[in-house]
Amino acid sequence: MAKFCPECAHPIIVDNSQFCPKCGARLPVTSPEVQPQQPTHPPYYIPPASANPPSVQTSVQQQQNPIVESPTQKRSTFEWIAICCGGIILLVIGSAFLASMASNLSTASSSNDKIITQDLGSMALTINDLPTGWTISKPAEVKNGNFSVNFIRVAGFSGYFVYLDIFKYPTVESAKTAYQSDKTKITQYKIESVYLGNEGYGYVDNQASNVVFRKGNIIVKTLYSESSIGGFSSYLSISDSKDYAKIVDGRIN
Repeated sequence: MAKFCPECAHPIIVDNSQFCPKCGARLPVTSPEVQPQQPTHPPYYIPPASANPPSVQTSVQQQQNPIVESPTQKRSTFEWIAICCGGIILLVIGSAFLASMASNLSTASSSNDKIITQDLGSMALTINDLPTGWTISKPAEVKNGNFSVNFIRVAGFSGYFVYLDIFKYPTVESAKTAYQSDKTKITQYKIESVYLGNEGYGYVDNQASNVVFRKGNIIVKTLYSESSIGGFSSYLSISDSKDYAKIVDGRIN
């Protein structure tokens, strides 16, 4: 910007002149115009996105929109009474259903609980029911209305035995009494139910596998055993004797 002499108004071209080139008057000293500086930042500076940090914004929003929790509703006395009554009703219905099922099973078993007049020899085991190698050690015998037969198989120093006894009683009730009496005498060994005839059970003692079942007025007892020089086998199971008892059960009409 051009300046002028205060005495003669001559324009001063040179900025640093101290005297007017025309009249020689001394020129006033003026400081250079200072331009305002723009703020500078390092190249890695990242301006904040908001005046408040996210945590502060979230806190502010929560204060502006507080979460209102709904109060927990307590059940009334009437509701608790209704729930208890419903549970009792379901329990009664379930018990009645189980009792009905047990009754049906008992009825089905009792329907076959009848006097059997069939010849005992026709329901007994025969040598043809056993695998090859078995022989009859005691022939079939009927004594006092009861039937018995024994089978044996020898292999080396081991022996295998199957015994069968069939008892016929005059009435179903007398057969039931005898069956329960024999069962209650077995106290040293574990008894398991066997589903043959009207009722049955099995157990393994120190010498043999035993199965006993009753069908009407008939009681059948089967025994399976194994022995060797060292004594009787300790690896027997109820199924060893049950397999033969099942054959007899299938032949009782």
